[in-house]
Amino acid sequence: MAGHMISEIVSILRKLPDQALSALASQWPSSWRHATPTLLTLFRLVAGPLVFLSLLAKLPFLAWTALVLFILGALTDYLDGFLARLWRAESWLGQVLDPVADKVLVASVLIGLIAFGPTNFWINLVVYSLLIRELLVSGLRESTANQSGGKGQALAVSILGKIKTTFQMIAITVLLAENAAGMTLNLGYWILSGAMVLSMVSLVEYLVAIVRSQMPEKPEQQAQTVDDADAIEAKIEAPSEPEAPRKAVSEQSREAD
Repeated sequence: MAGHMISEIVSILRKLPDQALSALASQWPSSWRHATPTLLTLFRLVAGPLVFLSLLAKLPFLAWTALVLFILGALTDYLDGFLARLWRAESWLGQVLDPVADKVLVASVLIGLIAFGPTNFWINLVVYSLLIRELLVSGLRESTANQSGGKGQALAVSILGKIKTTFQMIAITVLLAENAAGMTLNLGYWILSGAMVLSMVSLVEYLVAIVRSQMPEKPEQQAQTVDDADAIEAKIEAPSEPEAPRKAVSEQSREAD
């Protein structure tokens, strides 16, 4: 009983942000709705280099600016897709830029942190592992989507991949906050280390999924497929019953009556 109540409460709490956003989105001018999701994606694409430059300057107020820009960019990662589905405003440009903007935002911050902040071997290993993993997964997605002249099946995002992204965003936010406040707790790097472990596990999942998709069918499945195809072809090619004999049969039945 208690478990059922807790699950219901969690379900309600998960729906509250979407309901609140839907209520706010209904007040947005209709003339701007089609372009808004793409504009949010473009903001995230620009926010990455701006965060990098803010970290490069090594000024206190720009460090806080980098934190705010990253938080806003991370929020647009959810908002652009949500609003595009809500308003049915999906566009080709938005679909192309969305994954690119995600990679640019995260890579800009990670490179900026290890380039202009305190680092060691473990921090460099974590950051470079995450960057290499993102490049590998992006390449795998592109190759599977374009397989056989664009007829390949797209590589679906796994649950571990989504959890990794959440850990990664939280870790970067903590790292930027520590950098802006002048603290060296390294809490963000510990969270980022957890994201790295999840990223490696999810990478293995993607590789296993690709290998399974490339494996040939078993002989029994191939034989069944061939038999089904022959049966369908034979059914299509079978000549239909002539009209004249059917009429003759109907006339004979009338005479018999």
